[in-house]
Amino acid sequence: MITSKALSYTMEIVMISIQKCKEILNSGKNKYSDDEIKIIREQLTKLSQIEYEFYKQAERDEKSSHLHKGIN
Repeated sequence: MITSKALSYTMEIVMISIQKCKEILNSGKNKYSDDEIKIIREQLTKLSQIEYEFYKQAERDEKSSHLHKGIN
């Protein structure tokens, strides 16, 4: 389990394999091509990066004091 403290220092981008994505995405009714799976994986990776940036900003805001202007 990754703690919030670990997340505050770094974010490793780990993409799961196309094969694993295919297993997950094609396990239901819909079936996706390898190209579609790559696009979905890339978009989800981008979304996770954006979410992580929001997380880091919220963490910085939380540490900032209303009595002292934050550096960032």
